[in-house]
Amino acid sequence: MTQDQLFEVPEGHIASVITHLEMRAPQAFDAPDGTGWDLHRHTAPDLDAYEALFREIGRDYLWQGRLRLTRADWAALFADPAYHLYILEDAEGWAGLCELDFRQAGHCEIAYFGAVPRLLGQGVGRYMMRHAVDTAFGAGTSRLWLHTCTLDSPQALPFYRSCGFNPFKRQVDIIPDPRSVGVWDRSTAPHIPLL
Repeated sequence: MTQDQLFEVPEGHIASVITHLEMRAPQAFDAPDGTGWDLHRHTAPDLDAYEALFREIGRDYLWQGRLRLTRADWAALFADPAYHLYILEDAEGWAGLCELDFRQAGHCEIAYFGAVPRLLGQGVGRYMMRHAVDTAFGAGTSRLWLHTCTLDSPQALPFYRSCGFNPFKRQVDIIPDPRSVGVWDRSTAPHIPLL
């Protein structure tokens, strides 16, 4: 390996490889019927409950984008008719989220997508993704896209591909470690070294 293939990650930062994926037409994939789950759009969610859900889903992956915004930013975003926040509920309460961003004409980005750990492996991801695909293309979208990174679950990229998304771009991202700037506690995600 030559030196020009390595990138120094500054102290207090983390690095990941981002993979961007897209779908240009609705794809067929198996998904459960959603029995026991309800998925509803929220335009004015309880922001404390939203933050708790976001943190529960994103803790192991150091999700931080929303946590760097103010509550006023969240409220304005969720009230925007071109931004759809869907929250999954089961018998225990809020358990998943799917955020669809239609603010670019003809395109829809899945901005955030995930479920709480207790539901993983039960098909809830496929159920929510079926809803996302149907909603996006039902609204006349010509391109549905998302991105995942090497900080996410190792199952994320194979899951998206199994639903019919195709990779189209890869990037390296070096950002301040959210644990070093107080967005997350320093003990969060111990499998990712904090330097």
